[in-house]
Amino acid sequence: MKILIGVDGSTGASAAAAFAGRFLDDETDPVLLYYSPPSLASVDLGGADEITRQRVQSSLVETVFDRAKEQLPPSARQNVVTLVGIEKAGVGLIEAAAEHQADLIVVGAHSSQKFEWLKLGGVSRYVAQSSHVPVLIVRPDQRSDPTRPMRVLITCDRRSPASCPKPFLERLAWPPGTHGEVMSVFESYLGEIPEWLRENLARESGASSAANYDMFAREKHEAQDQLNAWCRSLPAAFHCQPAELVEGHAADKICEKLKSGGYDLAVVGAHHHNSLARLLLGSTSDAVLNHAPCSVLVIRDPR
Repeated sequence: MKILIGVDGSTGASAAAAFAGRFLDDETDPVLLYYSPPSLASVDLGGADEITRQRVQSSLVETVFDRAKEQLPPSARQNVVTLVGIEKAGVGLIEAAAEHQADLIVVGAHSSQKFEWLKLGGVSRYVAQSSHVPVLIVRPDQRSDPTRPMRVLITCDRRSPASCPKPFLERLAWPPGTHGEVMSVFESYLGEIPEWLRENLARESGASSAANYDMFAREKHEAQDQLNAWCRSLPAAFHCQPAELVEGHAADKICEKLKSGGYDLAVVGAHHHNSLARLLLGSTSDAVLNHAPCSVLVIRDPR
């Protein structure tokens, strides 16, 4: 698998490189490091000439790449290719991924305050919304400890588990000891209404309500069977425990699970959107990006 990592010398970029390093097959996986350095044209370098400015910028680029390489496993550093871009970082990463046929883009979640990195227009969000290949967004405070087993939660659409493409999950070199779990959410029988109102509706509707509930229960049972079958085809790391199908609002339930479970990574599927839809918040994947306390791997449905 060819992995493209966006770097800039920041703590977030270092965390991204270290986290990505845990998914590398040291002997075979090529790594692309991409850096779009700032222009030094407007920086006061004490009257330095153009040659000096170029030398300073070259030194900056080399330092940034060296720092990123240090975060990778020693055996993986021999497979590193460095790319220097002139575009804005987000645009450059998307173009580099297409040109070099990267299988995965990894970016750090830059932030001085919690979730600030998710504001529209940020590099992380732009890449997550624009990329046609999976994107791994690593939290800036999430350092990789290669000695600790990784906890991963795959979340998928209960109507179509395949919207979180299995081939990519199979190709990833999951770290040894990975503890993988799978969950999906089944929309509540009476939708998002208060419990007391549900009880009133159930009493008033009588037999028709009971029949409808029986149909709902059958659909939920079938959805659980489909989810279990899909999970059995996943890598062995995700056979640790049965898949979980919970009832409620998808975004809320997934975020609750992530906040309470001590996970290192959430995997979410996402559908392609047009340029207008990208401006609209509210989808499950957007909610996970906004509120997950861990790193997030976004895998777009290729259909």
